[in-house]
Parts: sequence; C-alpha cells; structure tokens
Amino acid sequence: MNTARPMARPWLVAAVVIAPAAAGCTAETPPPASVPKPAPAQSTPAPRTASVTAFPPLAGRHPSGARIGIQDVAADGDRVVSVGQYSDGVSTATFGYSKDGGRTWRSGAAAATTWTAGEGASQVAVRTGRKPVTWVATGTAGKHFASWTSRDGTTWRRHFIDPAVIDPDTEDPGELVATSAGFFVVGRFVDAAGDSHPRIWASQDGVSWAERRLPGRAAVTGLAARDSILVAVGASDDDAFVWRSVDGGRTWAGVPRVPRVAIDEEFNRSLNDVAVDQRGFSPPATSTGWTAISR
Repeated sequence: MNTARPMARPWLVAAVVIAPAAAGCTAETPPPASVPKPAPAQSTPAPRTASVTAFPPLAGRHPSGARIGIQDVAADGDRVVSVGQYSDGVSTATFGYSKDGGRTWRSGAAAATTWTAGEGASQVAVRTGRKPVTWVATGTAGKHFASWTSRDGTTWRRHFIDPAVIDPDTEDPGELVATSAGFFVVGRFVDAAGDSHPRIWASQDGVSWAERRLPGRAAVTGLAARDSILVAVGASDDDAFVWRSVDGGRTWAGVPRVPRVAIDEEFNRSLNDVAVDQRGFSPPATSTGWTAISR
C-alpha cells in the first residue's frame, strides 16, 4: 500500500504567506522615500542706483523749464568740478563742485553779475603742479570765446578772449588740457577754401592766451605732456599727424613717418587723442594697431 504523503497545495502556502499583509495586522509599513526639501529662494538684492543731485536755480533766474547740461568734469583729489550750460531762455555758463569725490554736489558761483546770450562752458581742467592750484574752463560767451578761472573750483571769474587770438568766425577750439607747462586748447583754423590748419592756444593763467601755429593741414585733436615735452596729434581727411614740442609748447615741429596701421590701403588713418605713461606717448588702447609714437 502506497503511503506517500500527498504534495502540498501551492495555493495554501501562498495564502499563508500573504494573508497577514492583506489583513494589515502584523506587517510594518516601510517609511516613505525621503523627498529633498526645496532650497530656500534667494532674495534678489535691490538694484543700486546712483544718487542724483538737483542743482538749484541760479539767483535771479526763473527755474520754470530750466535745463542744465553738464559738458565736462575735472578732479583734484576729492574735489570734483563740473561745467556746462544753464538754460531758461537765456543760456549761462554753470559750474558745480563736490568736495567728497562726487557724492554730493553744490552749485558754483560766477563772479559776473550779468549774463551774455549764448553763454556756456564746455571744457574744464585743473593744474596742480604749482601753487596756487588753478582751475580753468573754456567755452563761448555770445559771439566771443571765453575762459573762466577759479582758485578753488567754487567761485569763477569770466574773461573774454580777444577775437584777434581766437576768431569765432574762422577758428574752432576744442579740448582743453592742463599740463605743468600751462593750459592748452587744441583746434584748427579754417581758411576760405575750407582747408583746416592746426592750431594750439596756450596760457599760463587761463586769462591771457597766445596762438601757436603748427605745420601741415589738419585739425589738432589731442595733446599730452611730460615735463617740458608735449606731443599733439590730429587728422585730416585721409591722414594722421603728430607734432612735438620740447620747450613747453612754445614751438612745434611735425613728426615724420607716422606709423601706418597694417589693415588695408584704403584705411582712413586718424589720431583723435594721445596719452603718456612711463613708456612714452601713444594713442589710447582703442586705437588698434598703433604703437608708441614718441618717447
């Protein structure tokens, strides 16, 4: 007689295994997967804005509709001076100054008690190499060119420039530069045919000016100085010019063989400005291809 035990029925085993889980009586629920917390949102810093100073209206002038245009600035340490034009129907040269590096501003005062129609200052420079410190501004006053001088950058005195020195009908002064040798304004004289001739006007005090005539046909556009050596640069329609003075700007000579930019034959060579450092005189770094032009 066969006495072998019958095989266990699989469904019974399965029932025993899964029954507790189905009943939920003895099995532990696994902990949920950890979810990373979102990073806290970073606050965006508020944009930093520059402070703006509202210059007060000039004494005796109507502030309604007045506009101030700032044309140039110069600095001596923390003292910064701005020049421009105040217009409320009559244009007047306007001056601003700051004693804290430009953080706060005040209006300068003009010693003149009368204004000239079409007046405005466009350039300012300061000479600090000798005492007293001298601030000079240049611009126009009616049909004349004019200069303004100050010892402290706050109170200014106007001076008309003799038309025999700078003729408003034929001469075009531009940038004002202060050097240890004095103040210089670069520009040009335009003849009846429309040709430009290089000119520089020099002054020791910003009041009396003398004309310097340079060789060539071009407009002088920039000037730099190291001690008594001065270098000026300029341009005509199709060429660049360099002039050099070794006597503090009293006499000038052209520098031959101005280096050519190796780009193509039709490249319009021009020099708009010049700078000086320990290596010598050279155009600004933006003048690609130029090297030092004088030492």
